[in-house]
Amino acid sequence: MTQTIMMILAFILAALQFTGVLQVWHIVALSLGIGIANAVDAPARQAFVIEMVGAEQLTSGIVLNSIMFNAARVIGPALGGYALAKFGAGWCFFLNGASFIAVDHQSRSECT
Repeated sequence: MTQTIMMILAFILAALQFTGVLQVWHIVALSLGIGIANAVDAPARQAFVIEMVGAEQLTSGIVLNSIMFNAARVIGPALGGYALAKFGAGWCFFLNGASFIAVDHQSRSECT
């Protein structure tokens, strides 16, 4: 659910940018929504590690989760800066929303 919410909010931000009506209050409201979703998503993701790897591989699972999180903090802004310079802000927001599609699709197939 949190990934779906963040995807929808990113697409809303892209649509507002593409239509030229984006204002500061839109960014504040959408950032609040993404922040709330992240506040639920991050602890749930950390609690889910033991279910994915099992108790015997928990240390490796925690390390892998930390590597993934920190690599995204380094690589994401670099790619975002390139995309911003090359394509513009609207496409950056759209690509951010599109990045959630694979995660959302995978989580839905696991639930069924």
